[in-house]
Amino acid sequence: MDDAKEFVQVAIPIPLRKTFDYAVPEVLRGRIEVGSRVRVPFSRREVEGYCVGFVPESEYDKVRDILDVIDEVPMLDAELLELTKWMSDYYFCSWGEALDAVLPTAVREGTQTRKVRLAKLKIPLDDVDKVISEIEAKAPKQAKVLAIIAENDGTMTASRIAKAVGCTPSVVRSLEKAGRIVFLEEKAILDPLLDLPVDKVSRFEPNDEQAVALKRVRERLAENTFGVILLHGVTSSGKTEIYLQAIAGVVAAGKQAIVLVPEISLTPQTIRRFRARFDRVAVMHSRMSKGETHEQWRQIRSGEAQIVLGVRSAVFAPTKNLGLIVVDEEHENTFKQDVTPRYHTRDVAVVRAHRSDALVLLGSATPSLESYRNAMTGKYELVRLTKRIEDRPLPVVHVVDMRGEHHAQKRFAHFSRDLLEELRRTIARGEQAILFLNRRGFATTVSCRKCGLVLECVRCGIAMTYHKSRHVAVCHQCGARLTPPDACPDCQTPDLRFTGAGTEKIEEYLGKLVPEANVARMDTDTMTKRGSYRETLDRFRSGEVNVLLGTQMIAKGLDYPNVTLVGIISADTALHLQDFRASERTFQLISQVSGRAGRGVRPGAVIVQTHKPGHYCIECAARHDYEKFADVELEHRRALGYPPFSRVARIVVRGLQRNKVIQKANQIAAKLRESGLLGQRQLLGPAQAPIERVKERARWHMLVKAPESRTLRAILSHAEEEMKSSGGVYVTVDVDPMSML
Repeated sequence: MDDAKEFVQVAIPIPLRKTFDYAVPEVLRGRIEVGSRVRVPFSRREVEGYCVGFVPESEYDKVRDILDVIDEVPMLDAELLELTKWMSDYYFCSWGEALDAVLPTAVREGTQTRKVRLAKLKIPLDDVDKVISEIEAKAPKQAKVLAIIAENDGTMTASRIAKAVGCTPSVVRSLEKAGRIVFLEEKAILDPLLDLPVDKVSRFEPNDEQAVALKRVRERLAENTFGVILLHGVTSSGKTEIYLQAIAGVVAAGKQAIVLVPEISLTPQTIRRFRARFDRVAVMHSRMSKGETHEQWRQIRSGEAQIVLGVRSAVFAPTKNLGLIVVDEEHENTFKQDVTPRYHTRDVAVVRAHRSDALVLLGSATPSLESYRNAMTGKYELVRLTKRIEDRPLPVVHVVDMRGEHHAQKRFAHFSRDLLEELRRTIARGEQAILFLNRRGFATTVSCRKCGLVLECVRCGIAMTYHKSRHVAVCHQCGARLTPPDACPDCQTPDLRFTGAGTEKIEEYLGKLVPEANVARMDTDTMTKRGSYRETLDRFRSGEVNVLLGTQMIAKGLDYPNVTLVGIISADTALHLQDFRASERTFQLISQVSGRAGRGVRPGAVIVQTHKPGHYCIECAARHDYEKFADVELEHRRALGYPPFSRVARIVVRGLQRNKVIQKANQIAAKLRESGLLGQRQLLGPAQAPIERVKERARWHMLVKAPESRTLRAILSHAEEEMKSSGGVYVTVDVDPMSML
């Protein structure tokens, strides 16, 4: 290192929006590069940070030395450094926090590929058949093991061989003792796709709309410049095929593609489709082991992987020659990170593509209003697919007014008569159904019949949900749990009431009302084990399960041709939330779940149960009329100054002492007003948050609105000092929030 590089700027993953200068001792000179991680003293401890630049001299008199260099080869290139700097500025977090989000934990920890013992033949391959015939009569399982090893020489462990044959590992070891095989220690093949079946590839014959869409996408790719195309296609219109064809062109040109999906549950189905077309597909999601994650990251970085498929964090995949980013179901709120840095994957993808001269393909049947307006104003290019493939009809949607249903059945009904009858007919025909309810658990409240006491979380003050299978009441906000008492804690009445319904209760009702239904439930309570998603969807795919019941993880992306009925148990769940996006979310959920029906040769039907059949979002969803919904909703947003007609940031203040929280919230609000950039109705609050307490901490919030991002950042920067957490009071800034709770 020359004399001009005696000091480095280090970004540390702490909530301070600045970099820190450190001196480079003689012993470390020449070993540090921009993008490398370093170990530095900070306050009274040692921490890891990221070298983000060099300075010839520091403005500070006392500068401490760097202690060590962690990466001899930089983990982050210039493109990702620039992207994280933008994230730091836009999402109002520190550069170090943004950098930590980019580098997977497994990579930061240096998780190495473990070694395993793999079986290899010790006898010549030409002699295998002869040996098998000699031992087959006396030791049939040994013969089968030998045949399996011959087919997969050097790629299988003893346990995998035993599982494939249906024997114990001792059978495999007996062949080792006989000198017919040998075990050699090698690096494990950490491939999460290894055992996944591959879909058959059928010849692609695009319809007229697909041909036009694909032509436009290819033209934009040929330009080798940045652009964004919003592919607005009704459900089952063939959007995935457009992605696959576009990616084929990118790969043929020697470039890489990133494909982002909103849910881990979608990855097995998506992987099968992609593996059928492409040889080198890497996967990135949180259900993978650390070893798998590190190995996939290495393959992407080295260029071995042509395509990266994953959820949110896959947008940071270390590709070297990026040509295309696909964001499937771009409207989904799961693309928004709910911890710092609170980035939106779709928007980060657009910025990353802009810096790489790549194309972004946003796909959805129900685009976010932000993306739709960008397309309407010419910022994005709009390409439409208005018809289903093979001209299959969109499902017929029947809306049931549950107010009349309760009256007719003389009780509170979870199932309408129409839904039960249609479900029985569907099963009798050998077809399948999907039932959707965006509430998990058995009962949403536990209360006393006499005094009305509701069992609440002592830490959060919200009603606890009862889970019958575990006989436990759970707070779905903080995770606290307790065994429901035998009697009311207040009046000692023994008759507690379990009211409301989640997926667990609906599953129990189905067992009684439709015993012929073979139900699989998909929610966060049942999808706890590694491989749960894949196993459940495989059972549904094979027809072993004829009714799939679940929360929003089954609402999008699933493509099963035998599904002819979709039932939405309660369409109003999100409609009453204190959130300006409540109507949009309700429309999207109904439309997306409805789209799972009738994707094969048989027509589909949808039954929507609601207490608000006249609400415009439900009426428009029933008619498959996105444009009408968007027109109505955009007018509401324009009148109230909400996105996409403004930029917003939500500031949440929380702490154990309510009076300190209120005081801090008021101080922040006063400082924001001092900026002189806030007009009327551009600061809402401070006020108590809809969820008043979480983990015993009181919560107050406020919403800042500004006409553009630059002004919003200026307003927030003016109150930056006041928004620092201190004295047990914590402040969170969420730019472009997706939740107002």
